[in-house]
Amino acid sequence: MLNLEFWQEQKINKLLNIFETDSPLGNYSCVAVTKDAPDGESQISYGRIQSAEFGSLERLLLNYSHEKQALYSMLIQPFIKHIGQNLLHKDIEFKKLLKLAGTDPAMQRCQDKLVGDKYFYPAKSWCARNNYELPLTVLVVFDSYIHSGRMLPFLLVNVKTPKTNEKKWITEYCVVRLNWLKNHVVPLLNKTVYRPECFLNQIKLENWDLSKIINFRNHKI
Repeated sequence: MLNLEFWQEQKINKLLNIFETDSPLGNYSCVAVTKDAPDGESQISYGRIQSAEFGSLERLLLNYSHEKQALYSMLIQPFIKHIGQNLLHKDIEFKKLLKLAGTDPAMQRCQDKLVGDKYFYPAKSWCARNNYELPLTVLVVFDSYIHSGRMLPFLLVNVKTPKTNEKKWITEYCVVRLNWLKNHVVPLLNKTVYRPECFLNQIKLENWDLSKIINFRNHKI
């Protein structure tokens, strides 16, 4: 039965925060421009788990705009209708506004809730459906939801180990995912091989319960 301890959940979140914004606590104000929009153009990526303009950014900002205590909701609302038009990554005012909003506790709550609703709880449900219960497994699956939106079917079919063997299946899945990222036609994805590499290192250390210190990018968690 899947039952994470609080410290394990915190450790998982801290590592993924480092993956996303190089901060264990998460950088809620982080604004990035990445050239990975569906049409190959640039897009805004924002917050603790980098909500992309062509991903969950609209949902995040709509949720924030409905928060009664949101400090910048009225200023942000006019920009929401322009999400997905390849315009906002050039808008200096909008990017400054996002950085300010990231300091607002209401925005931080919205970001945390979005991470839970869109990524963490679906990842836990996937693990539960497959009778997987190891904390490192949850970390791997949670990261896949954050990075790819789900457990990608075309990767899953390439994992030949039976799902009944949790440790071997997760290990092979990490190798399959590593090879996919390494050989992807999008250069930005090539640079994210550190994610499965980190997990494979933890597997090598037998850190399935995450009780051992994880060293990553000069951070110890």
